[in-house]
Amino acid sequence: MMGKLLKRAGSFLLALTVTAGSAAVVVPMTMQSGIEVKAANSERDFFFTENGDGTVNITGYKGKSANVIIPKSIFGEEVVSIHSLGESNSYIESIILPDGVKSIQGKAFSNYSNLKSLFIPNSVTSLGYFICKSCTSLTNVTLPNSLGHQRDYGNYFFEDCTCLKKISIPFGCTAIPAGFFKGCSQLTEVNIPNTVTKFGDSWGPGPFKNCTSLKTIKIPDSVTSMGWGAFENCTSLKSISIPDSVTSLGGPSFYNCLSLKYVHLSHSLSSIPNDTFHSCTSLEEIVIPDSITEICKTSFGNCTELKK
Repeated sequence: MMGKLLKRAGSFLLALTVTAGSAAVVVPMTMQSGIEVKAANSERDFFFTENGDGTVNITGYKGKSANVIIPKSIFGEEVVSIHSLGESNSYIESIILPDGVKSIQGKAFSNYSNLKSLFIPNSVTSLGYFICKSCTSLTNVTLPNSLGHQRDYGNYFFEDCTCLKKISIPFGCTAIPAGFFKGCSQLTEVNIPNTVTKFGDSWGPGPFKNCTSLKTIKIPDSVTSMGWGAFENCTSLKSISIPDSVTSLGGPSFYNCLSLKYVHLSHSLSSIPNDTFHSCTSLEEIVIPDSITEICKTSFGNCTELKK
């Protein structure tokens, strides 16, 4: 039913129980390291729709607290999907989703300019596009371990989150989606587990495009495919080692990486596509493995310092 308002919230178990007024609520321990999260009490207002099967979707938030804890259930019906908290709720600073939520719709939190902290449980198995696009204050995020389990899952998730500096991809994730960190201009540290097998897709943009502060990154030897434009315009990237597990490399993977000086290529690659290292103007030397049988015409275009 559209337009219902939540007047009471069910409690849910994540990690740490905190008392707020007369209601006991639970806050995940992982949220304590970023900003202080104060539990929303049972009087916070949410809009929701019913699915007719004992589950509901959150469609809006009407509360005044900047720290939002979404309840596990509403009037006995389980919350399974987050569609939005509203387009005008730019005052929200933190969001905690309960275990049991299965999906987050595209643009659910986009343009929340004051959002600093976000917790997504592992129960989430479906993510739309642009979920946190232009959340320009976001610094602390807990992601689900289901990334990569579905095609086009979570593309452009953090696009233009210009305050995000470091993040860890959870163990169990198998891919970093296309455009995932695109435009995260202050991102300097990304920890990637050895369950990830794929960066991006066969189409752009790459997951790290325009991450202009990223200087180095470790690619685990579980990765077999690096898609289109994986590190395009990462202008501070100084070195990259592509493990021998990588069998395919999309162009323009390192286009306009102006600071790139050292490259180790996988010995499992057979070709270097067009524009792979185009405009890498600091690149002076690169060793081509014997496995490479094709170097395309513009693979090293405008590499003005390349000597060998």
